Amino acid sequence: MNNSRESTAKQLADINADIIRELQERIAKERGQFEQIMDCVSHPSYIASIQSDKILFENASLKKLMKKSVLGEKCCKALQGLDYKYTFRNTETVQLNILPALEKKNLTNNRWYRYHATLIDWHGERAKFVLAIDIHEKKHTEALLRAIVGYSPYGIAVTYPDGGIYMINDRFAKKFGYTKEKMLNMNTRQFYLYPEQGRVYLEQHKNDTFQYTTDYVDKEGKQITLTLESRRVENGDLKFINYIVNE
Repeated sequence: MNNSRESTAKQLADINADIIRELQERIAKERGQFEQIMDCVSHPSYIASIQSDKILFENASLKKLMKKSVLGEKCCKALQGLDYKYTFRNTETVQLNILPALEKKNLTNNRWYRYHATLIDWHGERAKFVLAIDIHEKKHTEALLRAIVGYSPYGIAVTYPDGGIYMINDRFAKKFGYTKEKMLNMNTRQFYLYPEQGRVYLEQHKNDTFQYTTDYVDKEGKQITLTLESRRVENGDLKFINYIVNE
């Protein structure tokens, strides 16, 4: 009887060992596939431990950017030159695995990146997976655009195709009797004297540059007629720079 029990126990142990070995092989295969895929991604990405802040995985793009491997190094120190460890202050965010996209300048190469991150379990360890997208040129273009809008002697409003206002200067806002801070929360469509004018404007969006004359209503309800020149700007998303021509 004892021999039979020992034999059964050995068989179960062998089965368990086979299952564990099969799982380990599958995990190793899946990890290898993941690493191969991430090495094909042109944006730098990495996985870092939440507890130790050590980098557990780096793709080829990150190694190329850093000009060396940073595997095993402290994340903040290796990538930003900082001596502190990033900590999560919002417990709910951690529990939901949600990390908001963050735009930040990298202190080692002085370029702007948008960081997309999510919390994952990496081989039994809580970690963050981060993808960094270079937006340096976009930031530079935006800064130049803000300077043009701010210092222009003409009234300028940068708008979205739906009429939402992205950027505006004081001169443009004063035409309507508002402050620029107030108008940033408004939509240009609400100023049209005739609603169909908005539709005509949208139809011309296919052109890179176009000029149009439109009747608007200002804050006091008075009609104002403006001639504007509109130029397409593609800086991540489509926008239009509108200059008041007849000032």
